[in-house]
Amino acid sequence: MPRAQINKNGVWIRRIHDSWENISGYRTDIRENVLNDPRVKKAAYVLDDNRAILVPIEELREALRDAGRRANGCVGPYNVNPHNGTLNGRKVTMEIRDLTEKTKD
Repeated sequence: MPRAQINKNGVWIRRIHDSWENISGYRTDIRENVLNDPRVKKAAYVLDDNRAILVPIEELREALRDAGRRANGCVGPYNVNPHNGTLNGRKVTMEIRDLTEKTKD
């Protein structure tokens, strides 16, 4: 998955790498057109160990309301911190899912 994408279930998927981690979480950004896309229901930040941090898009939008907007169309940078459940320093609902586990039907 070379670029962030929106899947058929309305999940925006973004890989974030271990090297992006800092004391405040994982530093990343999002394109403003993706953030405002009505098709997007959740954001999934996929870590190098194949865990995904899932955040409802409404909470992501609220957490990034005052985040910087860059000339290249990106919002951020901001931090996703699964250790304390924050995004851009604000508490949000997060679900951590191991993508290597098989789902039960």
